[in-house]
Amino acid sequence: MFNEKNWGFTLVELLAVIVIIGFISVITIPSISNTIVESEKATFESQARGIVRSAKYEFKRIEMIGDIPPEITFQFTNGVETSNVADAKLEYDGEKVKNGIVKINDDGEVAFAIYNEQWCATKKYNLNDIVIKAFTTKANCKI
Repeated sequence: MFNEKNWGFTLVELLAVIVIIGFISVITIPSISNTIVESEKATFESQARGIVRSAKYEFKRIEMIGDIPPEITFQFTNGVETSNVADAKLEYDGEKVKNGIVKINDDGEVAFAIYNEQWCATKKYNLNDIVIKAFTTKANCKI
């Protein structure tokens, strides 16, 4: 009730608003969390696709120079990239790979297993599909 001396919300009205906000939070927070996780996964997959493109370009560059080894290997350890071919480097946009291995065979096909703290991405030579799964251990993330 409203009169000139007392105005404001009653305790019951305030508790009702708090309960409604609580219900809305219970419904929306898991949805938002799932959206964030799926977004991070999609970003990692995009990074993996960029690596495939970069590896194919690098293979063509090395092929133009000549003397292609049977397999070109790029190793990533704590963000540091090394290769078995002098001056070979994967150039791509986005966050750099932290850990994993990328291999290119003498036909220019790419295979890899890369991972970060959350995801593992793998691709086999004869497949176009990139498989993204939750990262558990280095031993479970291999070509």
